[in-house]
Formats: sequence, C-alpha cells, structure tokens
Amino acid sequence: FPICGWLFYKRLYRFRRLKQGLEGEQSVGLFLERLRANGALLLHDFPRGKANIDHIVIHPSGVYVVETKT
Repeated sequence: FPICGWLFYKRLYRFRRLKQGLEGEQSVGLFLERLRANGALLLHDFPRGKANIDHIVIHPSGVYVVETKT
C-alpha cells in the first residue's frame, strides 16, 4: 500500500503544477487583452507543430511573442 500513496502523491503534484501553469497562462492572457484598446491584435495558443506559442501580440510597433512559464 505504500506505493499507492506514493503514486497518488506524484499524480497530485503533477496535477497541481498543470493547474498552476494553466492559471498563469490565463492571467497573462487577460493582462494582454488590455492591449486591444491600443490597436493590438492578440492570438492565444497559436499551434506550431507539436507545441504551441502561448501569446502573439501584433501591434503597429511590432510583433511580440509571449511564452508563459509559471
């Protein structure tokens, strides 16, 4: 039975990290949404092969890629 507890703890830890990453990405996305008022175009979760780009901001001043790590 000790191995069941260890496996449960390991999966719970992974779930918490995934949840934290998702919440961080959403927070950054909400923050970037305010740039729309300044004429920016935003793309969220842009697919690129097997991975994705978290946020792309297209503005008259330039194109910016934002990778979120929480």
